[in-house]
Amino acid sequence: MGYKKGIEADRELMAEAIRAYMANPNYMKTVAPKTAARIRAYVNEHKDLKHIIQFNSVVGTAGGAAGAGVVLGSDGLDSERGPAQ
Repeated sequence: MGYKKGIEADRELMAEAIRAYMANPNYMKTVAPKTAARIRAYVNEHKDLKHIIQFNSVVGTAGGAAGAGVVLGSDGLDSERGPAQ
């Protein structure tokens, strides 16, 4: 079972790298900085994708995260856990 060498395995590895980047960008930047940079470059320069998603190279500050909550309409409550900690 598993993938044989070649394009199928390469595509799956890239899909997993993008999933990891979306789930935890700082982790991806730490363990695979060159891959993270390549994903950023591809997505941020793509004629269609750059309008849908953007990967940033610099980690935001706590104030930036709070501002994102305002922009995204967060009310500070987590639907499953109650008030944000």
